[in-house]
Parts: sequence; C-alpha cells; structure tokens
Amino acid sequence: MNDLINAVFHAAAGDSPGWRMWPFTSMGYQGGFWPVATKVVLVGLIFGTVALFLRFLFGPGGWLREEGWETTQEAKAREKKTTPPDAEKTDEVTPR
Repeated sequence: MNDLINAVFHAAAGDSPGWRMWPFTSMGYQGGFWPVATKVVLVGLIFGTVALFLRFLFGPGGWLREEGWETTQEAKAREKKTTPPDAEKTDEVTPR
C-alpha cells in the first residue's frame, strides 16, 4: 500500500520518468522561449479541437442541433419577411 501511495505522490510531483517530456511538468517560464511556445501551441490545439468538435455537434446540420435553432442569415431573412417596409428602424439611436 505504501508503494502505491509513494508512486502516486511521485507521479504528481513530476518525478516519474514517463512524464519528463510532458510540457507542463515545470511551472512558469523556466527553460526559455521554446518550452513556453510549445505550451502555448499545445493549449491552442486543445482549445481548437474542442471548438471544432462543438461546431461539428451544434453547428448547421449538427447531430445535436435542435430544429428550432436558426442561423443569423435565416433570422435576418425571417425578419425581412415579417417586418412591414414602412416600419421604423430600431437600430438608430435618437438623442434625448
């Protein structure tokens, strides 16, 4: 049991030889420009992958997209059809 606990604490501290190449074992800007740039690129790739996955799921034609959702273009076209041509524009700011 003590060996398991020691292994967990060593892995959490970054002492494990399998984690030496992981870019987040040291905190801060130690090591110069390239290790920091690698961390930024890796985090950007992770965020980009999540964003593309969500776009795939909930974007136009996505598997989890409900029927009632509409795109911006569809909303503008619907507003054009339902708004009478002589209606005042509400986008303009009138001074008081």
